[in-house]
Amino acid sequence: MCSIFFKSPILDVLEDLIEHLVEKSYLWKKSNPKYLNFITKHRGYSICEVYLEESCDLIGKSIKESKLSSIEIKVLSIDKGYEIINFPKPYYIFQENDKLMVYGNTKNIKNKFY
Repeated sequence: MCSIFFKSPILDVLEDLIEHLVEKSYLWKKSNPKYLNFITKHRGYSICEVYLEESCDLIGKSIKESKLSSIEIKVLSIDKGYEIINFPKPYYIFQENDKLMVYGNTKNIKNKFY
């Protein structure tokens, strides 16, 4: 079983409202146009932490074998507790208790890990 932590739907709505208000702010547009474009172009995508438990189907597979990229999920880092592996290579083999930082399509992340 893989565990993933998501914000509640209410927080998502509030976040969208705040983002919309900030997006319309003159000062924000003037001071940070590149960041604003980055945020608004990536709706539906998020960064999430995923804990790999004993029963997770990824354990024993490499990143490449997992085919996560085919469902728009990229592994950004792996926290092993004693070591953090940033931008792991495709041949990295997932192990129990790995904590993954992933970026990707939010719906696909929920479907894969929830």
